Amino acid sequence: MQVYPLLNEIRTRQPLVHHMTNWVSIFNCAQAVKSLGASPVMAHAPQEAAEMTSISSALVLNIGTLTEDLIDSMMISAKTAAGKKLPVVLDICGAGASAMRNSSCMRLISSGYISIIKGNASEVSCIAGLNAATRGVDSTEVSYDLSEVAYRLSKKFSCTTVITGSRDFIAGDDRIFAVHSPPVFSYLRR
Repeated sequence: MQVYPLLNEIRTRQPLVHHMTNWVSIFNCAQAVKSLGASPVMAHAPQEAAEMTSISSALVLNIGTLTEDLIDSMMISAKTAAGKKLPVVLDICGAGASAMRNSSCMRLISSGYISIIKGNASEVSCIAGLNAATRGVDSTEVSYDLSEVAYRLSKKFSCTTVITGSRDFIAGDDRIFAVHSPPVFSYLRR
């Protein structure tokens, strides 16, 4: 896959990316999207969730600063995005740290609207139903085969799973990739 043609396409189309993200990362998310040539919008209110998503090209959800109202907004936006066949990224920030985070993640993922699940090793392992401890949003040591965890979760929910860390794993469509730091891609299996 060539990166530059994709970057040029983003800059030409200037897609609107709707973020429902945590207050800690909201500025960084906006700047990252703008640096690629796209436009960010951050709308969290349930009253405008569907409307903002309907004019967007992608949806990014992050449960880092979680409230019940935010989850309701996320469900509305995710359903709207699915109806338009837009990609929906769910960052399971802090999954495993509280029962509310775990149930909110499962509610969103089980809806069938999520395209990509992203988290660190302990967050993804927890959501996969494995015994893993999470310390806030920091990953803890996990002894599982992370490529297999990513693969199984992607199969279970028919989505792409991304596990971030010193070695990232990306699983989806019956494939698994590893990305080393500095970035070197390895194709693990089909």
